[in-house]
Amino acid sequence: MVFGKKLLALLKQKKMTQKKLADILEVNVQAINRYIKSDRQPRVSFIKKVADTLNVPVTYFVNDYETPETGDKIKQEKLDEFVNLKVISQLPAGKKFKDAKQFMDEIFVNKVHLQGNKKVYALRNVSDDMIPIINQDDIIVVAEDAKLTNGDIVMLRTKKDNGF
Repeated sequence: MVFGKKLLALLKQKKMTQKKLADILEVNVQAINRYIKSDRQPRVSFIKKVADTLNVPVTYFVNDYETPETGDKIKQEKLDEFVNLKVISQLPAGKKFKDAKQFMDEIFVNKVHLQGNKKVYALRNVSDDMIPIINQDDIIVVAEDAKLTNGDIVMLRTKKDNGF
């Protein structure tokens, strides 16, 4: 189950409106709606805020649990399967990335997707040049691969229910 579906189910269970949650989190209701429709993926800091507000563990949102009660019983090791990947810069889609070191945010990425990659980082897209492939504010995870040659650029986009 994706974040949006879990959030919607939790709001229904707690009899809370999207508007009320938006007010508590100090965001606009359209942002909550985008998360619920999976038009946008949340940042780690937002997942933590939502979990605290709705009184569920963060693991409820990042693992395949159907109910908050089940999530409470799951051991911390499940959360340890994930790593915070730093979003180091932002760039317009289709532009060359220059060696940026500015820390901007963090995202949750399952460690299994990082195996064998020595240099992995994330960038935030700040333009709408590549819609519908890459939307504005999408996170682009970059994994350098020594097998590629001549400056090849490869982009992989995936939308799985269990995360990246």
